Amino acid sequence: MKILIIGIAAVAHAINAAYCRAIGDETQVDWADAPEWQQQSAIAGVEMHLANPDATPEQSHESWLKQKLDDGWVYGETKDAEAKQHPCCVPFAELSAEQKAKDYIFRAAVHAAKALVYGLPKPEQVKEVVVQAAGFTANQVSIQYIGAHNEWLDHIYSTGLHFTKDQVRAMPAHFAHKFLRHPDMFVLVDAQSSVDDQDTLQVIDDAQHKADEAEQSNTREYDMIAQINNMSREGMIEHAEKHYQVKLKGREAAIRTELTQLVNRFGVV
Repeated sequence: MKILIIGIAAVAHAINAAYCRAIGDETQVDWADAPEWQQQSAIAGVEMHLANPDATPEQSHESWLKQKLDDGWVYGETKDAEAKQHPCCVPFAELSAEQKAKDYIFRAAVHAAKALVYGLPKPEQVKEVVVQAAGFTANQVSIQYIGAHNEWLDHIYSTGLHFTKDQVRAMPAHFAHKFLRHPDMFVLVDAQSSVDDQDTLQVIDDAQHKADEAEQSNTREYDMIAQINNMSREGMIEHAEKHYQVKLKGREAAIRTELTQLVNRFGVV
């Protein structure tokens, strides 16, 4: 879940940086070069919007401003990270139209990225499409290692499978398709020439089980965040104390953000 939030933050940051450059502000660097405080600020903004899907651009700015003031930032005519000065450290109503646009853009970017993530097909749907696209009809197919090395250990797809020169292994079609993306290393062979490869199937089954567990964990977190969005202030306080042993205080929006962050950090307890 945290990886997805960072990804959404990176996308929103990139769009904001592009807008800033369009209006003559060259202070926004690419995500990879952005200092940690700037990345964390974007991540906090994403978490706020995910926890409060109906938050307005003005509320987005208020959340950002509170974070900045809490971190010791003050108003300054030009942005100076070392002096912690920022020209946007003012109420939303006092921002120029160009600066207000940033909050509209950031909010739109977060919700667009969120919709894309939630709209992704389930893993089993992807597997079915991949199998059909590759022309596989059987549940199990055979591939042969033809790489240049005498031995090869899979670290690309996290199966840990070990191949020796010209070795044939039988495996589920959707996994075979992954290896066959590398035609210089693997080729599809007649299934009749393969043997029942229980070791391969066990290794792949273990890898798939881990992937399924991760997917289920993400699904539980998505469902819990959806529930949090519909909880009352008292319900969120009770949930945080019961499941995370944390006593939350403050306004409803702040509590919702903090509880969402607990779910992102510790998972569904």
